[in-house]
Amino acid sequence: MIYILTSILSGLFTLITLILVIIHSRKKKVRNQWLAAFILSLFIFCSASAISAIKTAIIVKDIVIEGTKEGIAELWRDDRAFLLDSTNINTQIKRLKEYAPNNFKGKEPKSFYTYFGFRDWYRFPLVYPYSLNCIDEINKGYLCDEREVTNLQTDGKKTNQLNIGDISEIAFDKNMLLAKRGFENQPKSYLIFFFDNQRIENFKTMQEVMNRAHELDYSGPEQFITLKEYALLF
Repeated sequence: MIYILTSILSGLFTLITLILVIIHSRKKKVRNQWLAAFILSLFIFCSASAISAIKTAIIVKDIVIEGTKEGIAELWRDDRAFLLDSTNINTQIKRLKEYAPNNFKGKEPKSFYTYFGFRDWYRFPLVYPYSLNCIDEINKGYLCDEREVTNLQTDGKKTNQLNIGDISEIAFDKNMLLAKRGFENQPKSYLIFFFDNQRIENFKTMQEVMNRAHELDYSGPEQFITLKEYALLF
C-alpha cells in the first residue's frame, strides 16, 4: 500500500515540477532547480511504480495459484454428503448404520459414510469403524480401522491400516467380513474377519469359509461381490 501511495504522490509532484520547469524556462538558475526536482521525483515515481507492480503481481500469482490448487483438490476429493440426505438416505449406508455396534451407534463421524477418497485413492465404508481402501484401481483393497479418525478430510492419517490386503471380493453381515484374497492369476485364499475383536480365520476354499460362516450364524449374502460391485452400491 505504501508503494502505491508513494507512486501517486511522486507522480503528482513530477507533473508539478515539469510545469514549473516550463514556466521558469527563461530563468536558468530557477529552471535548473526545478529540473533537478523533476528528475528526482521522476526517479521516485518510476521506482515506486515498479515495486508496486512487482508486489501486486506476486499477490495475484499467489491468489491464482492457491485458488487453482484448492479448486483442483476439490475436483479430486470424492465427498458424497448427499448420500446422508434424511429424505433419501442411500440404502447401503442405511444398512451400515444399522450394523454399527451399540457402543458406536450414533457417534460415527459423517465423513465415515460419505468420504470416498481422493484422486487415485478409493475408500468404501464397511461396518464402523472399518473400511476398504484401494489405490489406483478398484480391483483389490486393504482393510483399515478408522476409530481414531474424526474427519477423513483433515485427519485421515490417523487411519490404522490392518495387515489384511489383496482383498478382491467380499460379503458381510453386522458381525463378520468374509473375504476372498488374490486377484487374477494370484494364489487365492479366503478369510473371516470378526468386527468385534479383529480376530481372523483363514481358509483355502470358498466352501470352507461358507461352512464356517454358517456355523457362526452368518446372516449376510451367500454370494461374494467384487469391490467394483460394492462401490456401485453407494
